[in-house]
Amino acid sequence: MSEAMRHPIFQQAVEHFDSRAGIVIEVPEWGGPDGPAVLHAEPLNLREKAQIFRGASADDLSVLVDVLILKARDGRGEPVFSRADKPLMLRRLDPDVVARVAERILSPAGDMEKN
Repeated sequence: MSEAMRHPIFQQAVEHFDSRAGIVIEVPEWGGPDGPAVLHAEPLNLREKAQIFRGASADDLSVLVDVLILKARDGRGEPVFSRADKPLMLRRLDPDVVARVAERILSPAGDMEKN
């Protein structure tokens, strides 16, 4: 089916997702003398959410690290973390800070800013 023939509600749903802006997250704990660290993240799509939660159990908090690896970017759009960082992230990052940042990425409603 061509895009021109898609149902108007479907078109509106796609336009809604496309209009969502990325979020900016200040992380004081990871900052320095110049101020808090600033992370940027674009909204998760369904494929990314499935990738993150695939095979995770209800008590598997490592998915929070997966969210950061997948979505956290610096001001230039470069990834802040990589898959190779995951073992160290699981052992050496403050779980409360990781949870707070990942939650902001997973549920950014009301926190969107236009870029």
